[in-house]
Amino acid sequence: MKSVFNVFLSFVFMLIISEFIARILFSPFFVDEKEIKKFRAPISYKSGGMRIAMLGDSFTYGSKVKDDETSSFLLQKLLIERLKRDDVFVDNFGISGTSTIEQFLIYKDNIKGKKYDFVILNFFIDDLTPYYYSNTLLNEYEYCRDLLNIREKIVSYMFYFRTFEFLYVYSDILLTYLEAGTPLTPVSYMIAKMRNKDSLRFRCALNRLINLGEDIKAEGAIPIFMLIPSLTLYDSQNPYPEEIAGYETDLMLLAQRSGFYVIDLPAELREVLDQRYIIKGDIHYNADGYRLISEILADKIMEVSGERSANR
Repeated sequence: MKSVFNVFLSFVFMLIISEFIARILFSPFFVDEKEIKKFRAPISYKSGGMRIAMLGDSFTYGSKVKDDETSSFLLQKLLIERLKRDDVFVDNFGISGTSTIEQFLIYKDNIKGKKYDFVILNFFIDDLTPYYYSNTLLNEYEYCRDLLNIREKIVSYMFYFRTFEFLYVYSDILLTYLEAGTPLTPVSYMIAKMRNKDSLRFRCALNRLINLGEDIKAEGAIPIFMLIPSLTLYDSQNPYPEEIAGYETDLMLLAQRSGFYVIDLPAELREVLDQRYIIKGDIHYNADGYRLISEILADKIMEVSGERSANR
């Protein structure tokens, strides 16, 4: 009995040492909420006029372009010109690397209750399950507690330990790549996760998309879902163009059922969007690409505004 107790104590001691070492050597894989409040520009919350909030990842934030070349800046400029009024305000709540889970939290903390007229969700296909796994992600086991099954509830408590977090996350990445059965690329990782519809992050992202549409409408604002074309994924590293297109179609249908006005940018820009509008060696759009996107958005906002005015 004494030997069993000694073995148990030795095991506990090793766990404590492992946890101590892990906290020194490894940063937390998941971020906390303060990391997803670093917006591109201070949010003004100006009152009156037409107020628009934009949600999304790096395509909303405007990675690789200047402040006056982002889709939010260009949209505000376009609407001021077209509507011939200077009280149009577009606030950019985009944060690079986020998924719909983080974007829903940003909405709840920063947009809900602030009396916006429009809330635009710019959706890129990896917002379901980011293909660059380590980004600015919240731990879905903490932020999706309403969707946890029994096994996931047990796992959620284990994330208090940095050692478990490290082992769990990287074993999950390895197993997912093995499951993909193709070259180990970020896209193959993303596709494998979307095929596994039981994944908590995938289930939670779908649920939060539904929550977003319903909450925005309940607030009296107009929700717009804009699908950002995944043109740059259709290259040599991606053997799944048709499969990705299928997921995009499913997401647009879900968004529509959740109350969003849907903009199918791949269809809208099919004739004009090509590699000229993408930063060379990158997946993001250049200033001309964002200009095209802002023009489509401005058209939709004016169309919806006209419909609402006519129905009053």
